[in-house]
Amino acid sequence: MNVCLMVHSKTGTTLKFGKQIAAALEKEGHTVAFIELMTDQPVSINVQGKPNTFHITNLPPENDFDLFLIGSPVWGGQPTPVALETVAKIKGLDGKKFMPFVTQGFPFSSLGGKQSLAKLSKYAKEKNAVILEGVSIGRMFKNLDTEIEKGIRKILAVLKQ
Repeated sequence: MNVCLMVHSKTGTTLKFGKQIAAALEKEGHTVAFIELMTDQPVSINVQGKPNTFHITNLPPENDFDLFLIGSPVWGGQPTPVALETVAKIKGLDGKKFMPFVTQGFPFSSLGGKQSLAKLSKYAKEKNAVILEGVSIGRMFKNLDTEIEKGIRKILAVLKQ
């Protein structure tokens, strides 16, 4: 499968998860285009919950990808503005598989992870993507490497269905 794996990360946790997902997919024989999403300026959210103005500088090229994965940390119970903007602007989602993944500080996915997966999936569904079950991992009170391994196993299992 030809995979486009995009990640937005501020602290490096989501980037680490994304890189390990890419390695696991390649080991399974998939071709992976890995993109660490970048912006023209740092992105922040003001007290009203609105992001500052930014532009993504490295959206994926139009290509014939079979699967799009996008990773985001959870900020205030939702995915980052960069991840949402990427899904809104990406080309080629129509009829293609889409799977979001998120990382969060809280240990339970009900504290922002599920909502973030749903919001990313909603954006992709509006572009006629085929939505696959996403993955949320938390860090608090947990071993990050163990959570990443569990998340990767879940992603691979969903892709084999």
